[in-house]
Amino acid sequence: MSATALDLPGLPLADERESLAEEVRTVGMVWEREAIRFFRTRARIASSFIQPVLFLFVLGYGMSTLVGTTAGFDFKKFLFPGIVAMTVMSTAISSAISIVWDREFGFLHEMLVAPVSRTALVFGKTLGGASIATVQGTIMPD
Repeated sequence: MSATALDLPGLPLADERESLAEEVRTVGMVWEREAIRFFRTRARIASSFIQPVLFLFVLGYGMSTLVGTTAGFDFKKFLFPGIVAMTVMSTAISSAISIVWDREFGFLHEMLVAPVSRTALVFGKTLGGASIATVQGTIMPD
């Protein structure tokens, strides 16, 4: 290969930079698709925000009278990290189930036969599910 004006020593060649740019673009598109699918499903949005609040009220307020306060430590403060973890885990499970739905409706097959890296597809799906779970975990009320 001959070096061009854009190929500087120590930097990847132009073809490698273009390949990396295509991989990042693929990850971004799959991430955007996951975000759009989440925000277009009103029932999924409502359930993802109602479920942790319901857990907090039912378990936190319902059982706090049974457990009470021990050494100045409130039961609701003890329960809160577990509820945040359950929220993130339920979002992760929903993201995993979306792969099954994509397979059921044929979209997974279309993504896999596209001329893009499967690694980029996996990173895009993972990044989409992780970003939605992060947003839900940070919005949890205290």
